[in-house]
Amino acid sequence: MAIVIAPPATDPVEVALRTLLVNDAALTALVGTRVYQLILPQNAALPAVRLQILDEPVRAHLRGIDTLREALVQVDAYGAEAQGYSAIAVVADTVARVLLGRPARDVPTTGLQILGVQCDARQATYEPDVTSIRIRQDFLVWSRPLPVL
Repeated sequence: MAIVIAPPATDPVEVALRTLLVNDAALTALVGTRVYQLILPQNAALPAVRLQILDEPVRAHLRGIDTLREALVQVDAYGAEAQGYSAIAVVADTVARVLLGRPARDVPTTGLQILGVQCDARQATYEPDVTSIRIRQDFLVWSRPLPVL
């Protein structure tokens, strides 16, 4: 039996992205505050968004650890089959609009500056056991700590 150690729920990149998502009026109109980190609660109201860090390597060079962080983050938009694919696609598109194509953004509550975000993959799936639709998007996120003043 393999033991999987998940990143802490306080991972700054995960928290920063969730902060950006829950503070977007268009996304909040669609999912309310149902933006979860790592675990989508059982029987959660849908639509909802779930995000998790897939990979966050620590880069080093001859002078030590690099402060520039690169993370691969999976963001899933979930919806009930009855809501229809197009409604869930709107949620996924809204997530992408919030995260992509913006200049560097400071997220003071996390102590991070998000330098850039790129969509690496997008895939829609139907989960017949729970009659839900999931649109998975993988984002590459570059960040660094905010300078201490």
